[in-house]
Amino acid sequence: MSTADFIQQIASGDVVLAKESLNDLLSAKAFEALDAYKQELAKSIYSNEQESVQEEVEQLDELSRDTLANYQMKSWEKAQDKNTSPEKRGKRMMGITKSFGKQMKIMDREKAESAERRKHSKVTSSN
Repeated sequence: MSTADFIQQIASGDVVLAKESLNDLLSAKAFEALDAYKQELAKSIYSNEQESVQEEVEQLDELSRDTLANYQMKSWEKAQDKNTSPEKRGKRMMGITKSFGKQMKIMDREKAESAERRKHSKVTSSN
């Protein structure tokens, strides 16, 4: 339905059809505006989410394995809360995932340091 069709219906005196056409036109415009708003909102949420995730990652670099494990448990519990919004739940799950990655890096570093100490102690004891 176009605006020209709507005007033609009014000019011909078909007010019932013109009213239906007007409702259709207004609904279509409202849905277009709503869709555009949703897209803008999604873009802003996504960009804000990326910024907050980057800040979280930088903060996680300073944490110990125990602190990370504690964070993971608390975040998991909060994410399971029915009162937590889906957006907040998603952010918590992303944080948990990132903290697991950080925890694995810490464990790998500790394992490498331990192997290096063992290697060094063998060299020292053999001399």
